[in-house]
Amino acid sequence: MRAVGTDSWRNALAFYDSLSGADWSHIPAFRTLVAQIASSEGVRGLTAITSHETLTVSPYTRYPDWFDGRRVQLHPPADGTVRITKYSERPPDVDTLPVDQVLANVLSLLAEL
Repeated sequence: MRAVGTDSWRNALAFYDSLSGADWSHIPAFRTLVAQIASSEGVRGLTAITSHETLTVSPYTRYPDWFDGRRVQLHPPADGTVRITKYSERPPDVDTLPVDQVLANVLSLLAEL
């Protein structure tokens, strides 16, 4: 898991840059999505945490709050989709969309954090 204060988005992008090779051929499109999210005004104050290829976005700045509180997780299976899971007080909401259709959906979920 990687997240360090205000550098969390930069660290997440660097992490996805480090994933290369045949097993990670789906990551460049996901990394582009993460870069678009990171440059959005709506993520100001949110922390990006990576674990393997999964990205967790949390309003909290430290562990274990990242995983105990509200958050949105993005996981890119190798098939070109992204599984989006929103955690709140209710059971998790899960949706899977093609990577090129995720941005607007995720930004609206992040605005609710």
